[in-house]
Amino acid sequence: MLTSVHLLTGAAIGKLTGNWWSAILLSYAFHHIFDSIPHYNPQPVKGYLEGHLGGADKRDLILKSLEPALGIAATLYLIFSNPLDLRSSMVLGAVFGWLPDLFVFLEWKFKKRFARFFTRVEKHFHQHTSFLPGMLSQIFIMALAIFVLIN
Repeated sequence: MLTSVHLLTGAAIGKLTGNWWSAILLSYAFHHIFDSIPHYNPQPVKGYLEGHLGGADKRDLILKSLEPALGIAATLYLIFSNPLDLRSSMVLGAVFGWLPDLFVFLEWKFKKRFARFFTRVEKHFHQHTSFLPGMLSQIFIMALAIFVLIN
């Protein structure tokens, strides 16, 4: 799923629980639950696999960096629009909702052995589909999360 989905839903879980332990556990678990819903996953940046950052198609890199950057900005804005006493559980929810994808990246890019187990778990749950139905499911989940975060 898109980075924004995991960040926003993790923050929403943190808000709903108001408890950082629950936010951590539930956000991490819901990452995998949401990944089991068929969704669209963008392809890696053109040229990156062969030539790393220097070989990456700059336009594709910029376009594919926009979604995570906007997702982080929107999540932080919504977190800091909420009461102070909920923010720590919301931040932890967002971080742990996204954490499985960080493990996948660390294992893929840097061959970090400790991340292999987490990557196997992550890949076990992933279900992909084509663009339109795969984006609709993510938009629906993000809309629910945003509703929770603004109310």
